[in-house]
Amino acid sequence: MKPERYHACSLWARISLPSRSGSDHEQIPTCPDGLHAVADIATDRWRVVVRGSGLSTARCERTGVQVIVAGRHRNRHAGDLAAWLLASYQADARGFASDLNGSFLALILDPGLPHLLAVTDPLGSRRLFHRLVGGATILGTSLRFMETTTAPLDEAAIGSYLATGSFMAGRTPHIGITAMPRASVFEVSPAGLSAREYWRFPPTGPQITEPAEAEERIEQIVVRSVSDALAGGLRPAVSLSGGLDSTCLLGVLRNRLGVGPDLFTYCHGEPAEDDDAAASTRTARTIGLPHRTVAAYDGNLIQHIERNAAWGEGWACHCSEIDAWWTLAAEWAEQPAHIVFTGDQSFINWWRPLNRREDLLLDASLADFGALHWAAGLFGGDLHRRLRGGCAAIFSELLAGLDGFDTLMEAGEYLYLDQRMPNTYMAWRDRFVRRAAESCAPLVDRELYEVTSRLAPELKMGRRVFASVAARFWPEGMPERAAGGAYAPDWHTEVVQNAEGLTAWVSATPSRLDEVIPRRVALGLVRYIQSNGKPRTDAEGWIPRIARGSHEWGTRLRGLGPFHRQLVYPHTLLLRLLTLRAALRAD
Repeated sequence: MKPERYHACSLWARISLPSRSGSDHEQIPTCPDGLHAVADIATDRWRVVVRGSGLSTARCERTGVQVIVAGRHRNRHAGDLAAWLLASYQADARGFASDLNGSFLALILDPGLPHLLAVTDPLGSRRLFHRLVGGATILGTSLRFMETTTAPLDEAAIGSYLATGSFMAGRTPHIGITAMPRASVFEVSPAGLSAREYWRFPPTGPQITEPAEAEERIEQIVVRSVSDALAGGLRPAVSLSGGLDSTCLLGVLRNRLGVGPDLFTYCHGEPAEDDDAAASTRTARTIGLPHRTVAAYDGNLIQHIERNAAWGEGWACHCSEIDAWWTLAAEWAEQPAHIVFTGDQSFINWWRPLNRREDLLLDASLADFGALHWAAGLFGGDLHRRLRGGCAAIFSELLAGLDGFDTLMEAGEYLYLDQRMPNTYMAWRDRFVRRAAESCAPLVDRELYEVTSRLAPELKMGRRVFASVAARFWPEGMPERAAGGAYAPDWHTEVVQNAEGLTAWVSATPSRLDEVIPRRVALGLVRYIQSNGKPRTDAEGWIPRIARGSHEWGTRLRGLGPFHRQLVYPHTLLLRLLTLRAALRAD
């Protein structure tokens, strides 16, 4: 049973040539069920029909221009975003988007233009998909809105998803259906679209070398972002992990703004003393706020996969804690609307030597298909080679887009912002968190990127500047922080324990994915996991590798580079494969 209330906004638009039958309204295009009419406008050059839910609109009676918006704008909370965007557009039709910031998407329907305008936010936090079909252009916030049954599957994109866990470079599982890039204004006509960026990275400006200046700028941006989110009147909650990011946000809310948010931590099983949930419980008890633990996984593996397929649509990365969000969505549906503060962050961290452009992919957690070299026998040699070649072609496209950057550091920061952030972290917020509540990640912000990208390299080491900023929100001392997560179960053991049920489920469930990756691969993978012991991780090597690189900033590469081997474990591959099979179910 699905939760009744979704907080994710939905939008579907169809742009076609005007009807030649004498009435532009005789032929009503089909649109997804459950969406209500938002606009139906016809000119002598195009007709647009828009359906949606959770949208705001504004219209100028004099010019006929209409603005349709989902989401919100940072620093524009006091008024209506649609009305503000309409006024900005009418004042400057070319430069209206130059200072946009926040989590939103927008359509501008101007009868005086030969196209409509679509606008995406700076970080791609609300994805809009695009397709040309039947002499028309379709835009939609869901793949279910894109008439996917008539679109062939994209073998190369599927191969890169199996290797990385996310769809990159604007790809989806379907040829001809693309995720529209972030930070762009699109001119959309019945024949297609063209795009221009309104914000480029890295921004220009002098390098920031003084820690005090950096900390002051970052502190101001974070406080303003949290304040903006609270101005909407939603009930605040913090997904408290016990780490630096969520502890910082809790400090802003409680100690700077005087707000007592709801606190929760998702966890699998009984938390150990140093796990997220246990540390978060102790923090909440110390500061006198209630805290609850939500089960990240309820023990039903097939249901877990199907929920990922339903919410993530096979496009978003696998969500290990989806059962927690499912529970919260059902519970909060009967309560005042919440806004969840999450700790995704844009602060750069350098860990290891960076010698080649290919190293940038590993730094952004984009392992190529070589990470699945051990599975060649399961796929079959020819299929494995094709998937590997398609994956390599996508990565070559990504690397080619890094030409023109002055340093590998800048190129790496751009790749992370342009690919990993929207396609993994923002996709997680958009497809899963927003099913339960509105979400806000104050540490991921255009303004913040404009500051952190200009930090001197030594200030980026180990996120030291951010740690100092976070400490400012806890004048009496930071709470203890967790040493481990423990929100995900042992997936290898779960697969082994559920092998019989998984085999029966796969055998009885047809999927379009079988056109690309035969069902035998999934069945063989289940047997492979049963027959082989639990794979060893390289966790034992992390501590000495960190210690060796802990002295000089020049030896560091941002993020989790040293923690990621060029290997996708069998249970990880199976979860990705089964989630995609379920999302592409043929019945």
